[in-house]
Amino acid sequence: MKVLLVVLMLAGHAHQKPTAPVAIELTQRSLGGTDYEVTLAARPTRDVDSLELRLDGRIDRVVRARANVIHKLTVRVHLVDASQDVVGGATVRIGNLRRNVADIVTLGTPKTRPLPRSQIVTMPDGTKVEEVRP
Repeated sequence: MKVLLVVLMLAGHAHQKPTAPVAIELTQRSLGGTDYEVTLAARPTRDVDSLELRLDGRIDRVVRARANVIHKLTVRVHLVDASQDVVGGATVRIGNLRRNVADIVTLGTPKTRPLPRSQIVTMPDGTKVEEVRP
């Protein structure tokens, strides 16, 4: 009976996967032609020792970021191809713990992949099905 009680107590204290205590949002704005402005906004959900914003290779660090205060990093991106993915993220440090969160935004016209060809296959019972293989 004691073993069952201990198991139930331990099972009731299961922790969720740790997440970064920061919310991020990536926005884009066309500047005309192939130029875009991308902004990463990060809002810590609690006080953190440090907040690091990363956007398209640029970094901005904030020491002792306060909860619910929005920090922004804006970059200009010139497209070389018809489209480009830009990755932004935030890293928070609380004590010796680090947590990350990231997002991605596609600038320009997203690349479309051609649809693979399909073929009709007859199953052993005579049923015909359309099969697509890459």
